[in-house]
Amino acid sequence: MSRLRTMPDQPHVTTWRRIASDECLRNALLRRALILRRIREWFWARGFIEVDAPILAPWAGMEPHILPLSTVVTTPSIGRPTALRLYHQTSPEYALKKLLAAGIPDCFALGHVFRDGEVSALHQPEFTLLEWYRRGADYTALMDDTARVVADLATMLGGSPWISYAGASIDLSPPWERVTVAEAMHRWARVDIEAHPDDEGFRAHAREQEYAWVTDEPWEDLFYKLFLTHVEPNLGFPRPIILHEYPARFGALARRHPERPTVVERFEAYVAGVELCNAFSELVDPDEQRRRFAEDRRRQVGLGRKPLPADEDLLEALAALPPSAGNALGVDRLAMLLLGERDIARVVWFPYDLLVAWAARHEGEA
Repeated sequence: MSRLRTMPDQPHVTTWRRIASDECLRNALLRRALILRRIREWFWARGFIEVDAPILAPWAGMEPHILPLSTVVTTPSIGRPTALRLYHQTSPEYALKKLLAAGIPDCFALGHVFRDGEVSALHQPEFTLLEWYRRGADYTALMDDTARVVADLATMLGGSPWISYAGASIDLSPPWERVTVAEAMHRWARVDIEAHPDDEGFRAHAREQEYAWVTDEPWEDLFYKLFLTHVEPNLGFPRPIILHEYPARFGALARRHPERPTVVERFEAYVAGVELCNAFSELVDPDEQRRRFAEDRRRQVGLGRKPLPADEDLLEALAALPPSAGNALGVDRLAMLLLGERDIARVVWFPYDLLVAWAARHEGEA
């Protein structure tokens, strides 16, 4: 889902003057560097290895609402150029799963990823993602990892697991509260998503809860409207919350719950209303994943987009993938929370706003 904001008109603010003239910003960025160092130390100390995932690759993530950027690389080939379309990776997920299938042990990647159409106080088109995988584990192990690494980083920076954010004091100490998606929707949006799995039934149920604005939204769209408006702003106060057991229709690459096949083993962690990460017990059934990719392609077409090719290499790797779990955590958002900043641009060395200002300053020079 695209999130845009109006860019400030600041052609006089250059990429280097921004940092030179703002001591608080400079200190925040230096502390961000310390966070990155400690993240690496935390995972290496627990037996993980760091791997380099490609930033450019011919495959792309299939999530319908995530827009990848692409480029064309031209290389000489027997006297004539060969052009290859490559995608700026939206996540290192596909690459890391292939490495796990190849026998690489528990691993993590820490680097830049890219998504088009996402600029806001919580979004940058280029951002830093931490992704890690445990072999022989499920998503509950990653719930523990997430709470521990975040609390440890807070303690390293401030001397305790308590932070102040959005006018609230937040205790990051493990364990974090765990709530199912169905429970959260019932608690804050007053709807029962399990009892109404079809479009019309869900719409009628929502109208009964006095959501008079409901018209002809598909189930997924109505869910997200209710979730983003009534649920997400309440998550993570005064302690972080782990939202788990997502409806299977939001499964992506997650394994179905063995006892509740209508949901998948997926969780997202929230701190002070900010979504911090997205994690799965990994689906290792290539046939099921192929069906989900086909559905993703249909949704891409429905959104007016050219469907992306399914990654056959990944589908083959899933057959060799051991039971595993993986988590993707937004490092820039984590830095915001730990440093008390309300805009992601305050914890990024070269935010998108500055690139817009640079382009305006140099317009017509090319």
